[in-house]
Amino acid sequence: MKIVLVFFITFILIGCNLFEPRDAEVPRPPAEWHAFQTTPERCLENLIFAFNFIENGWKYSSVLSDRFEFYFDPQDRVDFTLPTSWDRVKEIDMLRNAHSRTGANGIELVLSKIADREDRIQANNAWLIRRYILKVSTGTEGLYQTYVGEMELYMESEFGIWVIRRWSDFRDENEWTWGRMKDAFSSI
Repeated sequence: MKIVLVFFITFILIGCNLFEPRDAEVPRPPAEWHAFQTTPERCLENLIFAFNFIENGWKYSSVLSDRFEFYFDPQDRVDFTLPTSWDRVKEIDMLRNAHSRTGANGIELVLSKIADREDRIQANNAWLIRRYILKVSTGTEGLYQTYVGEMELYMESEFGIWVIRRWSDFRDENEWTWGRMKDAFSSI
């Protein structure tokens, strides 16, 4: 009787395709990245890709000049005791900290042109001004802190590859600026 029961259960399980492999999940496409930042626009896109894709966090240093400087909004420096500026090393550490604390989908950056502010692009340098909206996970499922403002980038071409030399942050009627986000993730 026991043999018949074991045989019957085995037959049912085999009939349910329990031992067949399942279909593989469709792989996620690789994170976007321009291998060569041959224009200021490509450099700007790589900046976006570095924040939006955790996989690109380690490539962030290629977007920044060795002489990179980030300048915090003047009012943020007064209101929140932020530093005047910081260098490339602090900038790279900040993004690594942000990605490690927020996870794969923890940061979403959107940049847009400002209607009355034109880009100035020359042969070896460029000034780009953008409005930004940056959503960063708070660590609680589905909750984000939104940072809004304007940024001005001064870029240089170093041997045909464009990099950010100077980045200035400006409030836009909102106290939650990108500089405040950077300060919050400046250390672990």
